[in-house]
Amino acid sequence: MNAALVGSEDLTIDPIDVFTSMIDASLKRVRLARAQGSRGVLFVAYLWYTRRILDQAGNAISAADVGSEADRQLLLRAARHHQRLADALDGIRNQLVNERPPLRLLPFRFAAVRLLETLVVKAEDVAETAALGASAEFTKLVKENLRNHGVAEVNG
Repeated sequence: MNAALVGSEDLTIDPIDVFTSMIDASLKRVRLARAQGSRGVLFVAYLWYTRRILDQAGNAISAADVGSEADRQLLLRAARHHQRLADALDGIRNQLVNERPPLRLLPFRFAAVRLLETLVVKAEDVAETAALGASAEFTKLVKENLRNHGVAEVNG
């Protein structure tokens, strides 16, 4: 896996773990804003920030070089994490859809619901990508398919 060395030679931090932590922190902000009754600009800003992190996490997972069982386990954890995120965001979206905000907050509710729908789909996509990347059988089928179609030289 593409690990970045941080500080010393004994400590490595994988980008996927970093994004997982960032997503957790962002989801906490979203939940806190909801608990405090925020339905305006701040709430939508937290959702945009979560989307940015999800995009980066998806890119890191898509680019992951899976070479060991530990790498597969990391991707499985990421898949589970992103599916839980999708479920949590879907719950928040359902809450928003079922509430009646003041008229002045309707545009923010509309934006938040649309953004939450996008985030749920994105989190599910990232979860699926991670789960497929963790599957040795899927990797074998892809390599076999590439070899059979002469698309690229595939090692391994």
